[in-house]
Amino acid sequence: MFNRIIDDIVDETPDQKAALEKYQDFYKEYELFKNREAKDSYNWRALRNTVDKYDIPYAFFEEQLEGQRRGIGLTGFSTEEELEEYSRLVAGSVGKMLLPVLSSSYDRKMERACEELGIAMQYTNIKRYFRRRESTIPSLSPGRPYERVWH
Repeated sequence: MFNRIIDDIVDETPDQKAALEKYQDFYKEYELFKNREAKDSYNWRALRNTVDKYDIPYAFFEEQLEGQRRGIGLTGFSTEEELEEYSRLVAGSVGKMLLPVLSSSYDRKMERACEELGIAMQYTNIKRYFRRRESTIPSLSPGRPYERVWH
């Protein structure tokens, strides 16, 4: 829920100012969640249950939020390193969020492997995007910022 909502805010809100406002509203809700003051909604309750049950560090969610913030109004990357850093934040964070669910004990090496898995998933999404663009299927998100680096 968390990742899908924040990703949709950034990707599906065409106006940069509106996207930033929606992002800021969501970030405020996240801060309330983090401080255990979230409004009573199914999504926040479900996330609270999962975070508490698996002891998922808030830092992983904050990496996601930072990546999404950087994505607002993003028009491209100049280098593969910039693309990788963006992917680390928006997708590597997802891989790291999964780690406590998949393993009750882990170390930095496992955390890094899950982060790399998330980056690989992001690159797979990028590849799929280009495949859609080149086929007769219309792209779901035209003008993605990674076009300049990989196309």
